[in-house]
Amino acid sequence: RKSEKPDDAAKCFERGLTFDPKNFRCLEGLYEISMERKDPAKSYALTRLMYAEHPYTPRRIPELVKLSIANKKFKDVLDYYKFFVQMEARDEATCLSLAAGLVLTGRNYLLKGKKKAADKAVDCFDKAVSISKGKAGIYKGVLRALLETKHPKQAEAYLKALPSDLADSEEIMLLWFDQTLLAGSTNDVLMIGSRLLSKGIKNEKIYESMIVKSLEAGRRHSTVEHLFIDACRIYPEKREYFENLMKTKPIPLIVPLPKAKEAGDDSH
Repeated sequence: RKSEKPDDAAKCFERGLTFDPKNFRCLEGLYEISMERKDPAKSYALTRLMYAEHPYTPRRIPELVKLSIANKKFKDVLDYYKFFVQMEARDEATCLSLAAGLVLTGRNYLLKGKKKAADKAVDCFDKAVSISKGKAGIYKGVLRALLETKHPKQAEAYLKALPSDLADSEEIMLLWFDQTLLAGSTNDVLMIGSRLLSKGIKNEKIYESMIVKSLEAGRRHSTVEHLFIDACRIYPEKREYFENLMKTKPIPLIVPLPKAKEAGDDSH
């Protein structure tokens, strides 16, 4: 039926289902047509029929993960994981796709904030880190999810477990700073912020938090003025913004959460 036009092929598959509603080949044919038409809702519904009585198709795991996430059926990802761990052959693309799905599933638990949400989320995150073999993009996705949902204690545990080559990256250092903003003392923020600036890691939010926290701590005017001058030199268009930082205020996170489709993309 591959040579037929999609509409004609779909009619044939639908006709076949009138004789056998569970026919896998007919359901799979309709699924492929639905995917070509970019209809995630219908494609997802067909996968539920396809695999109601059949094992998952290993090569389709990445597609299934994306469809479940697109349709906000996060718990499906845990079913795919159970199937995945029984697979003998596991290619990297499938590993990373499933790991990214587990990160988003964990994040969904945290956003809902129900009982034991953090424990369920961490379980998903641990699985993601394990099957991805500690890929940087997966670790970062886990950390962003935890910090965005204000779980600094759990984030600290992952930060401390990072391999040394990843722990020294600029983005991870900024995530450490985010974690400190949520859970550390004013002195902790000032210490880590100063360390980042001394390493040449310049960031508008670092200067913002350093100025605000310096004012809170009652540091010498010359110290705060030095930070202000340096910030204005690097970000001249933000001068008025820095001038208005005479009163303390909550500091937002440095590293924003990526869109769902970006989770796990950074696999280096």
